[in-house]
Amino acid sequence: MMDGKMLKGYYIHFNARDTLGVSNKIDMQLKEMRKYSIVEEIDIRLATKSLIRNITGVLPFGSLAWDYAEAYQKVEKPDYIYIRKINGDRKLYLFLKHIRRDFPNCKILIEIHTYPYYQNMLKSVSGIVFLIKDYINYRKIAKLIDRIVTFSDDQEIFHVPTIQTINGIDVQSVCPVEKLREKDSKEISMIAVAMMGKYHGYERIFNGLKEYYEHGGSHDFQFHIVGEGSVKNEYMKLVKELGIEKHVVFWGVKMGEDLHEIYCKADLAISTLAWYKVGIKRSSALKVREYLAKGLPVVTGCREDAFDGSDTQYYCQFPNDSSNIDMLKVEKFYHQIYDGVERSQVISDVRKFAMKHVDIQVAMKPVMDFLIESK
Repeated sequence: MMDGKMLKGYYIHFNARDTLGVSNKIDMQLKEMRKYSIVEEIDIRLATKSLIRNITGVLPFGSLAWDYAEAYQKVEKPDYIYIRKINGDRKLYLFLKHIRRDFPNCKILIEIHTYPYYQNMLKSVSGIVFLIKDYINYRKIAKLIDRIVTFSDDQEIFHVPTIQTINGIDVQSVCPVEKLREKDSKEISMIAVAMMGKYHGYERIFNGLKEYYEHGGSHDFQFHIVGEGSVKNEYMKLVKELGIEKHVVFWGVKMGEDLHEIYCKADLAISTLAWYKVGIKRSSALKVREYLAKGLPVVTGCREDAFDGSDTQYYCQFPNDSSNIDMLKVEKFYHQIYDGVERSQVISDVRKFAMKHVDIQVAMKPVMDFLIESK
């Protein structure tokens, strides 16, 4: 707010509400933005076009039929436009060019929620086509952008200065875990909630459990996996081949109270363990924020930005590679946290850490500071 006048902005995304996790994130960002500005959400959707237009739109010099014309009609004297990144094409370039022409003082920000993203796109023919189109067009689009919002370490992307921040979550809205039952003192329960893809890397834990018990491991590890995904059947097959079925539970998709009850079984939460497969060196995973807001210590297979600059004991990091997870190290991590400490105290301390480091207010502060200062 400047001189009593609220900033006016538009939050633009492309049919992103169809994914629950992304939709929740948009709600959190909008809630925070509305503390400082009047902001309107614009959901740009694909217009109905002929089959030929749809096919040519995929080609490097074509454009998909996103309805930019309708979106442009909604924009009135903006102080800023915040765009959740879509693949670059000529129509996006023209849309931003018109914004820059008609509203020269408007700040244009594009959030790139995963960067770098090239390696993952190179795995399919369609991905390569979109990557070529993206590269061609973002060289021009970049000249119209004031800042790129990134969760990476990059100070520039496409030669555009970045606003470095992290993924955030509304910590207060997340129900913390609670102690629902007494359990065997030798049991260590872990949880992972995901739409399982190869980059989740849970095979590292499966192989680690096999090694652990082959070498006389005495704790009863229980790994609760919630969700579905393209590699679930591979995971189930591997668990059976390794003979660790009694240590791994596949729950399928669970939501609401059912999911909460499984969370309450857990002592530790498992984050993504194979970001190396898609070229990510520093993670900003939203799921880690949820784990922390739940009050659970986290095991990761990559540097996690939520813990940068902190010396918290509630974080155990393994190398970002294919090596097996050392379950003895996980066992030690568990005892360092819980021995002689009430579970309720651990939950409270982890949530306090989440409020200080990954709450949406913390995450959006660099963005809003830039917009307010620029006015």
